[in-house]
Amino acid sequence: MTIPSFLRKITGIKRGDEVMLEKTDDGILIKKMGSVDDLIGFFKNKALKNKTIDEIMKIEKEAIEEGYIERYLRSQK
Repeated sequence: MTIPSFLRKITGIKRGDEVMLEKTDDGILIKKMGSVDDLIGFFKNKALKNKTIDEIMKIEKEAIEEGYIERYLRSQK
């Protein structure tokens, strides 16, 4: 996918960076993929402590869905 340079510049996305697409009610949201370190930090900051099983399962489901989207996008290159 080609993202125009002016959009890459204002969003901090560099040529070759991996991005994730997310369908929204208004269209498609393009997100820069983080590193493994970012993911670890994401889960640390989620504070799974004091969450119900249903809340934890929802967080896991969202992470898995994002992983499937990432894998699909890689397969389309």
